[in-house]
Amino acid sequence: MAGKPPRQPVSRRQHAVSGLDYLPLEADNRPILVGERTNVIGSKKFRDLINSGQYEQAAEIGRAQVKGGAQVLDLCLANPDRDEYTDMARLLPHLMPKIRVPLMIDSTDPRVIELALKHCQGKAIINSINLEEGEARVAAVVPLLHTYGAAVVVGCIDDDPQQGMAVTRERKLAIAQRAYDLLVHKYGVPPQDIIFDPLVFPVGTGDENYIGSAAETIEGLRLIKAAFPECPTILGISNVSFGLPSAGREVLNAVFLYHCTLAGLDYAIVNTQKLERYASIPEEERRLAEDLLFWRGPLTPWAPLPPSTKRKRRASGSLPLPFPWKRALPATSSKAARRGCSTTSTAPWSATSPWKSSTARSWTA
Repeated sequence: MAGKPPRQPVSRRQHAVSGLDYLPLEADNRPILVGERTNVIGSKKFRDLINSGQYEQAAEIGRAQVKGGAQVLDLCLANPDRDEYTDMARLLPHLMPKIRVPLMIDSTDPRVIELALKHCQGKAIINSINLEEGEARVAAVVPLLHTYGAAVVVGCIDDDPQQGMAVTRERKLAIAQRAYDLLVHKYGVPPQDIIFDPLVFPVGTGDENYIGSAAETIEGLRLIKAAFPECPTILGISNVSFGLPSAGREVLNAVFLYHCTLAGLDYAIVNTQKLERYASIPEEERRLAEDLLFWRGPLTPWAPLPPSTKRKRRASGSLPLPFPWKRALPATSSKAARRGCSTTSTAPWSATSPWKSSTARSWTA
């Protein structure tokens, strides 16, 4: 062995975030659950508390999400009718003493992001950046990543005027590749700190543009994980069921989450207090949910249950899922879909509608 240099250990940096508690991403703890209810866009209760200045009570919603199983807390105060910076400055002193988990800062304002980062006890996540305006958004946020050591969510959105928001698996991968090259090779962001969001679109609104989009998201997720194994992935799970009654949403979300996890999902943004266990869902209900997710039409019509009806776990037997397959539902415009709102127009559900790409994005309401 004389004259031979010693072997150098191969180090592989592991993705991890932290609050007061350390949270590594490992094979046996996927997906990490991100609580979604501390969001003025997604939770009316949280929004009303912020609007009325009840910051202590609003912080309790975050604590309840963690108690219900959230390992990361998504925080969004981007209400266009209020000063986001002021609300963040007033809420954080109430929220941070109540939680030990990492914070996901859901904002597009660099000033608000930096304010939140200064209050974080450990390594936070910024949600999110994309290429919708080219490099402008990236250039504004990357310095904060380097200064505060944060991770970042990268949405599969670019500046294509026709298909900005990636719907097909090929577009999701192409945008992820472009973002990866830009962030890693030009801005020096470690691959482990890049969390790709392939985007989730609603499959039950009656919008023809989203038919087959759930399967495209699952397969796009699989392609991104294969191409960038060091980069974690994230999805807003409940977006897939937007427009459906609450009982049906719980089932569809759980089944979708199950298939996304098999495809390599690392982070799941969910309501941890209402997360249905996949194993507890009756086989017939799973099949119906998969029929919609993978578009195995024509689908059997089901009469929707009254809004007050609560889905309960049953030892035997099951009620029909309240998926209104054949009912005309509100169609979503791209701007309304992004905020989880519906327009006044309607689009009848059709089992024969052709697949189309779309630039609309949906968020939970």
